[in-house]
Amino acid sequence: MIRKNKIIFFLFAAVFLPLFVYSASNYNWTDLNGRKTKNGLASLEKANETNIAVSDSGKIYLAFQNKRDRVFVREFDGSSWTDLSGDSKKGYIARNGWNPVLETKGDDIYAAYTDLDAGRRARVRKWSGSSWSDLEDSGHALGYISSQQGFEPDLCFDRSQENLYAAFRDEASSERIRVMKWNDVSGWSNVEDGNNPDGLISDSTASEVTLAPSRIDNQIYAAFEDINSGGRIRAKKWDGSSWENLSDGYHPDGLISEERGFSPNLAADVNRNLFLTYAGKNEKNIHVLKWNGSSWESVGGGIAETGGTVEPAIAANQAGKVFVAYSKKIGRGKWKVKAKSWSGQGWEKTKSRGSKYLSSGKGKGDPSLAVSENKLYISFSDSRHSGKARVKSLDPGN
Repeated sequence: MIRKNKIIFFLFAAVFLPLFVYSASNYNWTDLNGRKTKNGLASLEKANETNIAVSDSGKIYLAFQNKRDRVFVREFDGSSWTDLSGDSKKGYIARNGWNPVLETKGDDIYAAYTDLDAGRRARVRKWSGSSWSDLEDSGHALGYISSQQGFEPDLCFDRSQENLYAAFRDEASSERIRVMKWNDVSGWSNVEDGNNPDGLISDSTASEVTLAPSRIDNQIYAAFEDINSGGRIRAKKWDGSSWENLSDGYHPDGLISEERGFSPNLAADVNRNLFLTYAGKNEKNIHVLKWNGSSWESVGGGIAETGGTVEPAIAANQAGKVFVAYSKKIGRGKWKVKAKSWSGQGWEKTKSRGSKYLSSGKGKGDPSLAVSENKLYISFSDSRHSGKARVKSLDPGN
């Protein structure tokens, strides 16, 4: 087991540990502004749990919940943000909801969230240009994919974009992680095999699942907090017919973290690599590892930021550059959003208006990242601007 081989692991890490070098280049973020916007502000009021997505044509979308838990989805047309609601008076897509996430296919937008008006069930909807419709079939009326509470759903399309995958913690299944998929022809089905019936991929209670598609084939990756294993982060892969733990000699059963981890996030690059980030419990470092197809490797020593960090997000662009964003504690009750880039040799700083922090206030921000080819976008709640959603862009070049 891992705990019996700590000395071996540390020796292994020491031998293969990349030099922790900071590059001289610093990437600069700019506010996403149009003729009617400034300071990158994308919401009219306080916005929590922001989630950003970019369509194939480069359109930018943002989801969030306001202080009354109403769920909004907005589109940036190059000059201003507008609500995608189908109802100009209401503006929102859910009267009471939590944790909205977005996915795109062409210019169609898909949103999932926990619907507080329906017993906190997970719901999935689609925007086709003028109105929202539910992803429903005979067994899932109104797009509800959980029969009881569906906690923090996540979405991703496979590379072919034929199947939309959804994952959530399913209260009806003893709070295990369930993965389902939507096909326009066949509707909803569980992503299951003989060892994971009903699409339940955790052995017992788990939390905070995240999905990511391969950029080479139709494989889907999942990571979650495995409460049954002490809250350690566990990673799995769906190859189209079966689930497989992403394991190697130092990470049996796909258990990646040595201790309890929080908020895993995944991103795949064009070179068949999968990147995983999470926040550690005790030291609260931001950890980053890479799955190369057969084993896990530490990225920059395995730690992108030390101490007082939460809610990491990760993204990889077509040039193979990897970015991680998170909230960093800078004082008692004070936080700022920060981001770094992995150059292949070390972690590079990113800046915003000369500051190493992206947010101007002192709130956690809970950042979200999205990539369009090589350009990167980030959204977060900015406390200096009344907690409104703020969006920035970064063009790191090739």
